[in-house]
Amino acid sequence: MRHHLGTPHPILLQPVVIVTKVVKVAILTAMGVQQEFTRGVILFIGGVVGVVAYDYWARKQILFAADMMKYSTIAIKANPSILMGSS
Repeated sequence: MRHHLGTPHPILLQPVVIVTKVVKVAILTAMGVQQEFTRGVILFIGGVVGVVAYDYWARKQILFAADMMKYSTIAIKANPSILMGSS
């Protein structure tokens, strides 16, 4: 799905951010399950709980950042010279 400027459709950026968070939790969970020692399991599961709690607490800021990514991609597509500086 493409936006009229040729950039990825802005609505798709929020799911990308959410999927990234879910993948992070899945990787930490898998690493925790593979630990042989109880301390390792507790450490990784604690990390998962911490990440989920932080993501829930900061959900508005995370979605705001996704919106800023959306506007950045639109601006860069409209004016690629932004990446080269003010020249």
